[in-house]
Amino acid sequence: MQRTLEDAIAEIELSENGPKIAAFFDFDGTLIYGYSALVFAQDRIMSRKVGAAEAIRTLRLGIDYARGKAGYDDLIKLAGATWKGNSPAEVEALGQRLFNDHIADRVYPEARALVAAHQRKGHTVAITTSATWFQVAPIAKSLQIPEVVCQHLEVIDNIVTGNMAGASMWGPGKATAARKFADTHDVNFDASFFYADGDEDTALMLEIGNPRPTNPGNHLEATAESNGWPVLKFAARGTPSLDVIARNVTATITAAPIAAVAAAVGFIRRSRSDATSIASQFLPGLMLGLAAVNVEIQGQEYLAEHPNAVVLWNQRSRIDACVLAKILNKDAAIVIDRTLAADPFVGTIGRLFHTVFARNPTDPDPVLAAILHRELSLGRSVAIAHGSLETPNRISALPAAVARLAANAGVPILPIVMFDSERLVTRRPPMVRPGTIHVRVLEPQMVTATSRAGFEATAATVIERMRAATNEL
Repeated sequence: MQRTLEDAIAEIELSENGPKIAAFFDFDGTLIYGYSALVFAQDRIMSRKVGAAEAIRTLRLGIDYARGKAGYDDLIKLAGATWKGNSPAEVEALGQRLFNDHIADRVYPEARALVAAHQRKGHTVAITTSATWFQVAPIAKSLQIPEVVCQHLEVIDNIVTGNMAGASMWGPGKATAARKFADTHDVNFDASFFYADGDEDTALMLEIGNPRPTNPGNHLEATAESNGWPVLKFAARGTPSLDVIARNVTATITAAPIAAVAAAVGFIRRSRSDATSIASQFLPGLMLGLAAVNVEIQGQEYLAEHPNAVVLWNQRSRIDACVLAKILNKDAAIVIDRTLAADPFVGTIGRLFHTVFARNPTDPDPVLAAILHRELSLGRSVAIAHGSLETPNRISALPAAVARLAANAGVPILPIVMFDSERLVTRRPPMVRPGTIHVRVLEPQMVTATSRAGFEATAATVIERMRAATNEL
């Protein structure tokens, strides 16, 4: 019985609150597309660290594993041997680098949404996997999951020996480890959830109260059908298709002449504002259209009623500034994190709009605050990005500076909540996939406060409204 992500989140919302309910997530194939071990192996090959002897051992083990003459423990020993002689810190640094460069883009947005839904309920969320700590630690940090039940390797005198530490986490071993975790954390196992894809995960699925096969293998899917377990299947996060690549290339190439025209007009009129105004009116819609990205907006009337406002939106992906420029359809100062200045998409296209790359967009320094106040006094809007691309489902506290900025300019704060944009973006290669981005413009918030405490209270009210709108997804 296959169901949608929306159905799965609705089920979570109806479940009991609190840490007695656990949500166990497998790693490879469940939280990420594909297998992290392949990324580590490819890195060794590309860095020419694989000698002839290791290549022969790997080939022989692969053949034996396919014939059933070798088990998962043998694979772990082989992986551990490649890290033998290194300190845990060195292997952890390798794992973090490979996650940043290759694996982060494979994280299923649907999985992020499930993790966030359980976290909102206060559930005990844990990654439960047969992968090693070095593979899984970076994603646990990225998704803010504090509990990890995984395969550990032996460390003696701060050196990885290459041997397994403790019992195997494969198949029944994972079920045993999950049960032990539940006992030590006072978790109600019969009311908890387990999301996994592997056929070997059937053992734990049969024990836990809410088995949730996710991208299941053939055996697990058959078991799910015979037991009436609901099945989730996520969209692949692999290499973009030729059609997606063609659309992105076309969009980028088409942007060039429009940018040139905008620049020429700005030069003739000696007005950067005229140049960015032309770019803002035509480029965002054209580029998103060529990439087959549709934008659906609720509350658009608020944009028309308040053309001069401090716009605050929850940044979920690299293309959000482009989406926002399309929504505003006018020259506005868009403030985003300066770390994105080097991004090939944001850094290049963003400069065609009136984009400001700031150290902390929601807490501008005095110089930036003065610049933004001037923009507002000239009748333009200022759009400030809020949120983290690493945790797009979370909206953190808002500094009082944004409320103070709006109060000083006598304009309202206009909150905008975006959904789904992170599902459409890949990092390597940087591409935008076809799909729909949903945008909800919330009712403007006037700022009547005159003190820091009042500004903080207004900021807290705005954030609470944005959080509530996000949770309604």
